[in-house]
Amino acid sequence: MTSDHAVRRLPGNHTLLVLAATLVLGMAAPLTGEIVESDQTFKSRGKDISVDVFAPREAGKYPAIIVLHGHGGAGEDKRSWSHEQARRLARTGYVALVPHYFGRLKPDPKNGQKNAHSFSAWTRAVSDSISLATRRPDVDPKRIGVLGASLGSWVALSVAARDRRVSAVVEYYGGLPEWEELDPARLPPILILHGDADRNVSVREAYKLEQFLRESGVSHDMHIYERAGHGFRGGDRDDSIKRTLDFFNTHVK
Repeated sequence: MTSDHAVRRLPGNHTLLVLAATLVLGMAAPLTGEIVESDQTFKSRGKDISVDVFAPREAGKYPAIIVLHGHGGAGEDKRSWSHEQARRLARTGYVALVPHYFGRLKPDPKNGQKNAHSFSAWTRAVSDSISLATRRPDVDPKRIGVLGASLGSWVALSVAARDRRVSAVVEYYGGLPEWEELDPARLPPILILHGDADRNVSVREAYKLEQFLRESGVSHDMHIYERAGHGFRGGDRDDSIKRTLDFFNTHVK
């Protein structure tokens, strides 16, 4: 099954296998800014959603980035891709939040109807995590970005098309939620990062998203990494980090 087919059919039995998966990888050289790590819980549709928060230690008003994990979840040991990204963002002057937006609605590759219902709950939980961020005394509510990987990218784009509080989106190896009616006029600037050898989510998804944004007049940038799979390593990893920070610094910070 190609990811084209899977994206059009989120309710399908095997879609979330193609939308997969959180990537756990190392980061570039650690930064030295002091940060504070904490946990919070908020309500979304009456359900408890936990969120891990990474913030600069020095008092002030900072922009915030919501970091969205992929199919594998955020992880409990805080060593996942999403947590490492959040730490890096915090060390460069952002408040980064990693919501465990699945809640109890984990992806189920064998239950299409459940997945369709869950996607709506996931996007709502992410919007509610944005609300949580805007209420924090250390966050400037007018400067909010979203970073998503794999399945988290689909969620990020869906939220950004509805929530005007989102100033920019960076999406790693995801795609356009074609099963939804998205208003491109609501989309903020978007950065697309994808590998041309990705076997989980075809690079065709990046090109389809880029075409949609171009035809809709949405500000965007895209970089395709040669011979990179579902995740970036070595120089590609370092380059993706730099592009991510540069993009958020331009459009959010």
